[in-house]
Amino acid sequence: MKASAAALVATAVLQPVAAWYQKPELYELDFSGVGVPEGAEQHQVIGSKAASLRSRAYQTDWHTISRTGEEYPYIAKGGDGSKLYDKSDVKSWPYGLVVDIDGNPLSKPTDGGRKSNDLDVSNEPDFVSYLQPGGTNTIYSFTHFESPRPGTLYLSALAQDTDTCELKIASTGPIDWSSWQGLWIPCAGFLTSWGTHLAGEEYEPDARALSEATAVDDLNEDIVGFMRYFDTYPADITDVSVITSQFNPYKYGYMFEAAVDAEGTVSTYKHMSMGRFSHELGIVMPDERTVYMTDDGDNVGFFAFVADTPGGLADGTLYAAKMTQLSADAGGTFMVQWINLGHATQAEIEAAADTMTFDSLFDTEAPAADMTCPTPGFKGVVAGAYGGVECLRLKPGMEKFASRFETRRYAATLGATTEFSKWEGITLDPSNMKIRTSITSVRNGMEDFAAEGEASKDYDIASANNVRLPYNPCGCVYELQLVACDGWWQAQTLKAQTLKATLCGTPSTDAEDPNSCLVDGLSSPDNTISAEDRLIVAEDTKSHVNNMLWAASLSTGAGPLTRVLTAVVGAEITGVYWHGDINGCAYLTASIQHPYEDLPMLLAAPESTGEAGWVGYVGPLKLKDQDDASAY
Repeated sequence: MKASAAALVATAVLQPVAAWYQKPELYELDFSGVGVPEGAEQHQVIGSKAASLRSRAYQTDWHTISRTGEEYPYIAKGGDGSKLYDKSDVKSWPYGLVVDIDGNPLSKPTDGGRKSNDLDVSNEPDFVSYLQPGGTNTIYSFTHFESPRPGTLYLSALAQDTDTCELKIASTGPIDWSSWQGLWIPCAGFLTSWGTHLAGEEYEPDARALSEATAVDDLNEDIVGFMRYFDTYPADITDVSVITSQFNPYKYGYMFEAAVDAEGTVSTYKHMSMGRFSHELGIVMPDERTVYMTDDGDNVGFFAFVADTPGGLADGTLYAAKMTQLSADAGGTFMVQWINLGHATQAEIEAAADTMTFDSLFDTEAPAADMTCPTPGFKGVVAGAYGGVECLRLKPGMEKFASRFETRRYAATLGATTEFSKWEGITLDPSNMKIRTSITSVRNGMEDFAAEGEASKDYDIASANNVRLPYNPCGCVYELQLVACDGWWQAQTLKAQTLKATLCGTPSTDAEDPNSCLVDGLSSPDNTISAEDRLIVAEDTKSHVNNMLWAASLSTGAGPLTRVLTAVVGAEITGVYWHGDINGCAYLTASIQHPYEDLPMLLAAPESTGEAGWVGYVGPLKLKDQDDASAY
C-alpha cells in the first residue's frame, strides 16, 4: 500500500512544485433544489430530483442503501490476518450491531446498568466510504457507527445493478479492533489517493480526569459506556480501579486507517504519531504527505502533519496553528503561523502508550482566584472541554510524548491558538489550491471575553485571545489559502497561510420562528466536501427543524446555495462524500443519524419513519452506457 503510493510520486517530489502538481479538471455539476419540509415531509428523507453533470441531465432522488438494524448475510472473513471476526456459523447479522472485544453482540444496559436481552444496534451511522480494491469492479464500504460507545466500524460487500446503478448491501459485519484495544468514536472520513479509508476518533477521553478520579461519578459517561467493550457493564464498575485496570486513555483519540483488498481481507491502523485530540477529520494534500486535521469541541485547535514518506503516515512532524486576527467582519480573517511540535515515529509513540500516564507528562496546580498560575514555570491554558483554566508544567524531557498524547494541551503551552469551537469538515478545492472547512458555531473561545453573546471570562482568561469575533450560533465556512513552497516543512509541501470566512449562517430575528437560523442559509455546518465544481455542506443543528444539505460554489466557498437534501426531523446529515465514478456511476452519498432525537412525541406520530439510521445517496448518475464510451 505505502510502497505503491511512494512509487507514484517518487519522480514528482524531485521536480519543482509547478511541475509536480497538476490541477485536475473539475466538471460542472448542478442539482435541483428541494423545499423546506412541512407536515409529513418532516418525517422523510427528501433528495434532489434532478442533476446535471457536464451539461448532461439526470433524474435523481434519495435512495436508501440500508436502514440500521436491517439484517444481511454475515460477511466472509477474507484472507489470513484479516481484521474481521470469523463467524462462518452466523447466517445473518444486523447492520450496526455493537460488539465487544471478542465480536460478541452487546446489549442495551438496563436502568440498573446491567446486561439486558435487548441487542444494542446503533442508529448513528456516520461516514461511509466506497472502495474498489485492486482495480476490480468489486465494491466494499466501510461504515462508522459513532454511538453508543464503544465505536464500531463495519465492512460491507455491495451489489450494484449494472442497468440502474442501484447499490445494496450483499453482506456485512463488524471489524475487529482488539489489537488496538477498540475503536473510540469514529467520526468523518476521507479516501486516500492510495486507496484506503482514513478517519478520526473524536472527543478523546480525558487522561487527566481519569488519573485524578476518586469515584466513578467523576468520569465522563463515554468512558463508562465504552467499558462494555471489555464486557464490563455500568453495574460492574464499583470502583475507578475497575476502569483503570482495563482502559488506557492513550490508546484512543487518533487518526486511523483501514484497507480492504479484492478478497475482502481487512487491515487496520491507528496513526499515533499524528497526534491525539478530538479528530473530526484529516485530509491528505496532493503531495501525499501533508495532512490538515480539524479538532471538534470547545477551545480546540487546528493541526497539520507532514509525513516522512509520501503515501505512508506512520512517521512525521506535527504542527499546530497560531492565528493572528486581521478582521472581525463577516466571520473573521486571520494570518496563520505554524508552531513545530516535533517529529515522532509510530513505533516510539505506540510503545510508550502502554505505560504513559498524564502524571508522567505534566505537573499541575490549581489556578489562583484570578485564574493565574501561582508558581513560576506553570502555564495557564484553556485547551479543550476540560473544565476551564489548567495550570500545567511540562516534566523534563517529555516534549515528544506530550506532543502526541496531549497534543492540544501541549500546543497551547507553546502559544498555539486553542480558541475555536467545533471545527468540523474540511475539503480541498484542488483547482484553486484552497481548503474549505466548517466551524459549527462561532462561540465561546472564538468570542472576545464572552460566551454565546454574554460577557464571560471562562474561555479567554488564560489564552492569548487571538480570536475575537461576534457570536454567531449558525456557524461559518472558512477558506484556507495554500501556498506550494519548497523548503518549508519538507520539500514541496502545501502550506496554509490565511484563514477567512466565506459563508456564514444568519440567526433569525423572529422569536416565533421554530428555525432559529434562517432556513435559506446554513445552520451549524459540519461535513464539508468537494464534488466536481460544487462545495457540499451538511448541517448538524438544532436550529433548523430539519437538517439540510447544501451545494455552493467550490471556487468561491460561497453562494448561491441550493438545498440538495433534507433529513428526518431530529436527525443529523453526516457521512457526506462524492463518489464520481464507481463502475460508471456517480453518487452523492450521505448518512442520516439519530432520527427523532429527543422528540418522543414525533417518533410516536402516525407519520413517523422510525428511529433507525439511514445510509444512502442522492443519485445515481449513470455516466455512460456499455455501448457509449464517449458519454463521459
